Amino acid sequence: MKFLYLWPLVFILLVPVIIIVYLLKQKAQDKKVSSLYLWNEIYHNIEANTPWEKFKKNLLMFVQILTMLVLIVALMAPYIPNMVQNAQNIVVVIDNSASMNTIYDGEKTRFDVAVEQAVDYIKDLPDSGVVTVITSNDNAAILAGSTDKDMALNKLKHTECTNHGGSAEKGLEMARSLQIDDDSLYVICFTDTAVSMEGLKGYTVDMYNEAGNVSVDYLSHGYSSGSLMALCKISNYSENTMTEDVSLYGGDELLMVETVEIEAGKSEIVYFENIDYDGTYLKAELNQKDALPADNVAYDVLSSGSDKKVLLVTDSNVYLEKALEMVDNITVTKATDVYGIEDFYGEKFDLYIFDSMFPTTYPEDGDIMIFGANSAATYSNLDYLGSVLVSLEEASATRYLDKMDFGAADVYGLNKPDWGETFLSVGDECVGFTGNDGTRNYAVWGFNIHNSVLPLKLEFPMMIYNIVTDFVASGILAENSIEVGDSLAINGYSDGENPTVLRPDGETSPLSDVKMKYTSTDNIGVYTVSQNTKEGLVEECFAVNFPTSESRIINAPSVSDQGDLVQSRVRGNLDLRNIIIAICLLLLGVEWIIYLKK
Repeated sequence: MKFLYLWPLVFILLVPVIIIVYLLKQKAQDKKVSSLYLWNEIYHNIEANTPWEKFKKNLLMFVQILTMLVLIVALMAPYIPNMVQNAQNIVVVIDNSASMNTIYDGEKTRFDVAVEQAVDYIKDLPDSGVVTVITSNDNAAILAGSTDKDMALNKLKHTECTNHGGSAEKGLEMARSLQIDDDSLYVICFTDTAVSMEGLKGYTVDMYNEAGNVSVDYLSHGYSSGSLMALCKISNYSENTMTEDVSLYGGDELLMVETVEIEAGKSEIVYFENIDYDGTYLKAELNQKDALPADNVAYDVLSSGSDKKVLLVTDSNVYLEKALEMVDNITVTKATDVYGIEDFYGEKFDLYIFDSMFPTTYPEDGDIMIFGANSAATYSNLDYLGSVLVSLEEASATRYLDKMDFGAADVYGLNKPDWGETFLSVGDECVGFTGNDGTRNYAVWGFNIHNSVLPLKLEFPMMIYNIVTDFVASGILAENSIEVGDSLAINGYSDGENPTVLRPDGETSPLSDVKMKYTSTDNIGVYTVSQNTKEGLVEECFAVNFPTSESRIINAPSVSDQGDLVQSRVRGNLDLRNIIIAICLLLLGVEWIIYLKK
């Protein structure tokens, strides 16, 4: 047992005072008694005239002394230290990724509760040790690291949760680097997802709680017969079927409302057609609030770049043509005869799509997408896999999409080049890749999509959208939609001034160069990039949306899977003060009873 304060020991001087009070002879009082009694007690009356008397055992005095000692101990704030007290370097890692914004208790979020527990924990630490506080999402940052507990507490109380993706893993990596210089380091990690404490002394505090959530994962637009249309993906990360009203806004103007029913753990695509809007951006928003409000909205910018030309060589592929209609700022020319296709090459298309039709020679310029690659295609020596299940892999072509499998026939394994990125696979075999060979972009599919169920899946048009928009990006922005925390390449015109960026919160930040990576994407919403050029003012917008990986706030990898390394709340010192005060009150009650009986 240890004590937080030692100054109350000065009150021990009151113990002799209590004893002296009982040594003082109280003044005798006159009473009428019988003569026999008077004579029997005459000796005691004579002794009463002296100020002191011989010390006698008095139960009341002992109870009072014991009560005084117990009060002194209570004022000293006794506690039983936990095992961390032997460590001279304490590291507190706080997960401040987007999922920690989930409502945990009433109006408090997981992050709020984690900070409260961390503050109480740090207050109980001794003043002699070093306290380091680290926040962690897709990056880690040290808030404080010194023997000044008050500074660490102040920094911790004023930090905020972000909408970044990630977890506490980055913070633990930083803790491991600190441990190289101090092997006594002890780590307490507050997080809501599973992380590895391997190589570290300490434990994690599980901030996970059961909570339902419905999110807007994705919003895109296109044109059908000259009319603006939009689609958004709504996911239900809860255990019940949910019915949601989805509102579509053009800027701040409400355009349409659609109702969708989503089964538990499923996703649905909501279509908005014949949209009457000619503005800058669209916004889809759920009308009902849930445990994670930040992912209830998604933005999509109506691109202002110049149109790109696409040549589609296909016999007939309605699903592919519809998917291409969703891509903004492209003009699609369709060719149904591969023979004599070289005549089109002179028009210099930006993207050539060959749908299971292969020319004898390929164009020298422009990007290329090939469906149904086989031995007659550009990539030879392919492995025939037959009818198999094809899996989506995590890649740029499948961003915003969940992992899934689908059936396909006559599938070929591809010889993926070093610069390629696999987005479709069968086991260890690549059956679909994208990449840039240094001169142009390629997207190669190892099967004819007519012989698969993929076009029937909602993932297909989104996959085509991702690939084509990556290939035909134009203007000063490399992309028009990113997630919180992602960087964006801004390629301003060399004959103009340095661009400026207007953020959703109204702040304007000038860039230090004409071309650079913009990284201040902490806010969800629409950003406007402006540049003064010789031809006038150029403005383009891009949208920053909630990271879809953070929306799955239930059935996520559990922190509790780590067994003994996980606690439901932080293990602080065992405070004995309240127990001591209860004992003191009990002694006061005993004293009162003794006094009344006396």
